[in-house]
Amino acid sequence: MATMRKVMSLGILYGLLLAALAYAQDYASFMAQGDQMWLARSGSDEKVIAAIKLYEQAAQTDPKQAEPYCQIARGYYFLGRFAPAAKKEELYKKGVAAGEKAIGLNANSPCAHYWYAVCLAKSLENKSVVEKLKYKSKMESNLEFCRKSDPKYYYGGPDRVIGMVAFKNPLANNSMAIEHLRQSLKLYPDYSLTLVNLAEVLIKEKQYAEAEQLCKKTLTLTPMKGFERELADDQVQAKKLLASIPK
Repeated sequence: MATMRKVMSLGILYGLLLAALAYAQDYASFMAQGDQMWLARSGSDEKVIAAIKLYEQAAQTDPKQAEPYCQIARGYYFLGRFAPAAKKEELYKKGVAAGEKAIGLNANSPCAHYWYAVCLAKSLENKSVVEKLKYKSKMESNLEFCRKSDPKYYYGGPDRVIGMVAFKNPLANNSMAIEHLRQSLKLYPDYSLTLVNLAEVLIKEKQYAEAEQLCKKTLTLTPMKGFERELADDQVQAKKLLASIPK
């Protein structure tokens, strides 16, 4: 009888182990499929929406994981970047919500703090001075957490976004913006968004020669896989900035 109970217990444990492995494989499969769809994002917004849905399925499979929500926030940031003006805020707010969820699940995740702060900053771009100042410290603290944890995250993203928050905030600090953007560019010298962001601030400060070099460099770049649409957009911005430089 004891032997039978032992066999049954081992059978139950084995069954639970198999179920756990299948569960993990489902999570990993959904994340991998989402990542593949994300790499195809330049093709259409539908690819991004499909990626978000796959990450949502991964989150349902393992509700304790923060990573799917980080990637959901990233997806909504991308959709917001290329959306018509009337739809941008709604999409960025969805990214904020996903970022909040990720932080709640893993407060030590650099990507959770990063995408939360990025989406929050973008959702506030057309808000009042009072509204922007209300969330200024929250944006900065989340970005600073990411910068200290993983300064290289998303191509020097923490310093890049800190710089642009400093530039676009009502209490604009262009010298701080330039300092952080230079640091981001030092980490990833060929990342097109940092190049045009820094050029924009330098033009504001009448540092035209360097801004022109950065814009021209942007126009020579070829896209990394998945970044085709982003680079094309940054190159359009580079041309506009070049045209704005006094001759």
